[in-house]
This record gives sequence, structure tokens and C-alpha cells, in this order.
Amino acid sequence: MKTARDAAPSNDFSVVSRLQTTGTCTDTLAPGALFDDGAWFTGVTPGAACSWQGDGPLPASDRVGVVQEGSTTAHLWASTVTLVPGDHHRQVTRSTVSGDWAVWSETESTDLYYDNWRVFAADRRTGKPHVVATAEEFTGGKKLPFYEATYTIYQDRVFWSTTPASVAGTQKAFEPEVVSKAISGKGAIDVVAKAGDQPVTTDSGVVVRTSSKLRVNDTDDTDSPDVKKETISTGFSLVTAHGLQPLLRISPTGPIDRDQEPSAVAAHGNTLAFAVGDTEYLYDLATGTAVGFRGAGHEIAVPDAREGDSDAESEASTINSSAVTGSFATWTFGGGSGSLKAPVLVYDLKSNTLRRTWVKHNGGDVWAAGGYVGWRSIGQDSSTTTLTAWR
Repeated sequence: MKTARDAAPSNDFSVVSRLQTTGTCTDTLAPGALFDDGAWFTGVTPGAACSWQGDGPLPASDRVGVVQEGSTTAHLWASTVTLVPGDHHRQVTRSTVSGDWAVWSETESTDLYYDNWRVFAADRRTGKPHVVATAEEFTGGKKLPFYEATYTIYQDRVFWSTTPASVAGTQKAFEPEVVSKAISGKGAIDVVAKAGDQPVTTDSGVVVRTSSKLRVNDTDDTDSPDVKKETISTGFSLVTAHGLQPLLRISPTGPIDRDQEPSAVAAHGNTLAFAVGDTEYLYDLATGTAVGFRGAGHEIAVPDAREGDSDAESEASTINSSAVTGSFATWTFGGGSGSLKAPVLVYDLKSNTLRRTWVKHNGGDVWAAGGYVGWRSIGQDSSTTTLTAWR
């Protein structure tokens, strides 16, 4: 783009705050969602958690709260510890906000093969949490494998993705489902999409990433033909009262490699944002048209590494996270600790200008709300979440 250039901190944005965490045994902030006024909804991990040795229940429960714009201190909300009787201490996993509402999930599990999520909600004006749903409601008490679910709020309901449990209590084909329940916690959990995940809220309703079963011709370890069915994410659909309405499909026989799935899904208004590899797409639900931005990430040279062997090379040129507001869209490439330096891109939807800022130790996460953009840097023993105001 002719309007693309590196962002100038003095002209394009100003730093509002930096929330820093260290590896010491002190209470640490883990910002998870951003309100329109620049306040962070954040999890707070107590310093006592550092005594956990990797086995058995957690020694203390995470808390949640709000860090106001420009502040570095969290105002803690009421504890959720007693809201689910019989639970051990829990950790906060994912969160989302809408208006004054915040929704987040907690689990007592520290096992990657087991999750017993609890979904909570609270109005930030009261800071009083209540239970929206528990995994046992959905499974009848059977175990669920851990799944990095995402949440969204639409009208008076919460939508999130999870995995189903089989009759034997083990995972059947790994096909996540999108479910919903009233934010009040009343009523039952409804399944709104099978083989779908990453729900986001648009002006048209909730959009989910959908999957297809594809016929795959591969070879096994003896180079013999191996024909199988593989489920990958291939498009997006709108949740309606009559089922899913297809919106967009990525053809597995088209120019996109079948190993590249749409990811980093975000939405606001009529704009649906997602990434495929190193390309960010902004899809207009009102017109059915899209614009794509390719590149800006750079592969990182790793000494003595063969081509394609380095995760750092892949992450530095693959988009990891997206966010959208009514004014701009932002995305960033995968990152991590060490020497990795990856960009955050900010595209102004109204002026058609694109800005790039380089983030050292880029953690691969980006947030946007109102006129704010945030990103995270991860060092070897610390992390920093930076909040900026864009002009």
C-alpha cells in the first residue's frame, strides 16, 4: 500500500500504560480482554501459586478484576472460589468483554488431557461474579479433553467452543462444538454448531469458524498410499434460529495449502477479520467482499538450523492474533521469548492507511477496543503488556 509506513510514536500513537509481570512469587496480572474505555479485564495469579510443583491441586485460586486506563493496579472483584461447591483451587483461562459485561472461564485442572471448565460472568459496575455454566452440565459428569476455547457475548447469551465427550467419557473425533447459554446462567446449554469453533459477534449475529471433512491422499511410513478423512477449518457460517448459514468457504483445491486454516478470528460490526498464514483478511458481511494484506512478517535466521525446522521462522511469518474496532483493525505475527522481533499492524478502516510498529520479544497477542491497541512482549523471566492510544 502506498499509505503504509512505520508508525511514529509521537504522531500515530501514545503509550498509555505497561503492565509488567515477573517470575517472582508475587501477585501477577494476566490481561485478557480490553474494554472500550481502555480498562483491562485481567486475571490475577496469586504469588502463592509459585509453590505448585507440577502435581496435585493448585495451591491458590486466581482472581479477576479491572485495571483502569493508565493504571497498573487491579481492582479485584469478589472471589469465585465458593461458587462451585467441591472444586479445588482454579486458574483463569480465557475471557471476553462486551459493554459492562465480562465473561471468563476457570478450571481446576492442570492436566492437558482433562478440563472441567466453569464459565463465570459479572457486570463491572458491581464486580459480583455468578456461574453461567459448568462442564458437568454439558457432559453429564464425563471428562473433557482440554481445548483452548474462545468466548463471545451476543445480546443476552454467551457463546463458546468446547469438545464433546463420548459415551465412554473419552473424546470422539476431535471436532469442537459451539454452545451457548443465557449470561444469567438460567436455562440449558444449547449446541449451536457442530464441527465449529472461535465464535465472534457481528452486527448480523454470531459467526463461527466451520470445518469440513476432506479426503486426503497421503503416504504412511512405508510410503504406501493412505487415504483418510481429515477435518480442517475451511470457512465461516452465521448462527441462525434455523441452523448455520454459510458465509465464506476456503476451497481445499484452491491456492491456499490445505494445511493452512483460517485462524486469529475477530469481528466488530460488519467486519470479520481472520488470517491464513501470512495474510490478514477483512471480510465485509454487508457486501460480501474482502481485502487482504499479505506479508510484513519476516523469517528469523537460526544458526545451524535446517530450513523449515525452526518454530521461530514459522511464527515470525505467520499471523497469530487479530482484533477489530469500529475504526481500525490490528493484527500481529506469532512470537515468543528470545530475540524474536515481530510487527504489529494497524489499519485505519476510514482513511485506508496502514501503520506498522516493531515489537521486540513479541508474544503474538494483540487487543483492540475503542481507540486503544494493546500487545504483549515475553522475555525469559517476565512479560509486559503495552496499551497504546491511536490517533
